Order: sequence, then structure tokens, then C-alpha cells
Amino acid sequence: MNSQVPVVGSSCGETPYVIGDAGLIFQEGDVMKMVEHLRLLESNPDLRVKLGKRGYERVQDCYTFQGIAQRTFQVWNDLIHG
Repeated sequence: MNSQVPVVGSSCGETPYVIGDAGLIFQEGDVMKMVEHLRLLESNPDLRVKLGKRGYERVQDCYTFQGIAQRTFQVWNDLIHG
């Protein structure tokens, strides 16, 4: 996602939460749905760009040291100040 490449992931584990709205999710084991998602991305350059940008933004907001620090600060701030 940090490379602005759209992602396709299964519903397994934390994958859907990591991807969020920045990619396409298929039910674990549903190969046909995975293929459908890949074909959709192949045929739709606008969607590829949109999801690529969303993925990059998600990484910057959620998975960089700064993003993690900001969220941690907000949690502590909310706990302390109600």
C-alpha cells in the first residue's frame, strides 16, 4: 500500500482491518471472488489509482511511527482529559 499499489486480500485474520477501505477483500477460500477483484483492477485504471492513493494515505495515517505516535497520544489524552 505504501507503494500506491492497490491490494486484494482475504477476510482472514487482521487483513481486512489493515487494508480498510484501501483495497478489495474477498472471503477466505473464495478463489473466484479473488479473481473477480483482480480482473476489476486490471480493467479499471481509475479504481487502481483511487485505491492506490487510499492505501498510501492509510499507511501514512496508521502505520508510520508518526501516525502511531499521534494515535497513542490521542488515546492517552482522551483518558486523561475525558
